Amino acid sequence: TSCLHDLLSMADADRIKLLESSIAYLQGKLRDAGHLEDAILPPAAELPQHWGGAVTFDEPAAEPPPAAAAAGEGKSASATYLSDEDEPVEYDEMTPEIQAEVDKFKNEGNGFFKAQQYKEASQAYGKAMKLLDKCGKPDVKIISNRAASMLAMDKFVAAAFDGQRCMEVDPDWWKGYWYRGQALMKMLKGKPPSTSMAERCEQAKIAFQDCLKTTTLPDAKRPQVEMELQNSKNTLMSMTTACNQS
Repeated sequence: TSCLHDLLSMADADRIKLLESSIAYLQGKLRDAGHLEDAILPPAAELPQHWGGAVTFDEPAAEPPPAAAAAGEGKSASATYLSDEDEPVEYDEMTPEIQAEVDKFKNEGNGFFKAQQYKEASQAYGKAMKLLDKCGKPDVKIISNRAASMLAMDKFVAAAFDGQRCMEVDPDWWKGYWYRGQALMKMLKGKPPSTSMAERCEQAKIAFQDCLKTTTLPDAKRPQVEMELQNSKNTLMSMTTACNQS
């Protein structure tokens, strides 16, 4: 029916937005690791629309000198974009100067967050994260702080991805699961029941379940996580029923 088609179209549009953000995030990680050339990245100006301007990528590198360009001639298209060799990732050395810069941005972010200037907070945390990523030393607490900033700005896709990043950096850090679960549930507000929305709700449920398993979760926070877990289960059940009836 036309009604069902409209529901699916809305779900598809929302899914496309999430996938675009996923691609942007993964492209940035691949490029930082040296496995992806700037030429195939979307323009930097187009990425903030998915991340609220808080996550930035470098502008494309300048044209290589003639000697370097000549050396690259004859390579296949696959060699141009993705290296066939598993080369070790080279990180910058963590110097006292870099650590001082990280601390400065982190403290700025904390100050902005307390002042409820969430956009500025997310940008400051992002600068600290970038420096740490270049040194191969991500800080899970800074990442979760940016997730909280994104959540406060209703940037739910970005908050969910920062939550996921926390889970990868430190699987025992409860805030990664907490912010990811909250962000996924907030994505459902105002959306009609659909398969894609039910999948998102299922992911939120899993995030809350895993949050309860962490050893870092404060006892005082446990009842709130349990309440959100039950809410996700109830929402998932009602969505599943609605989808089966449509």
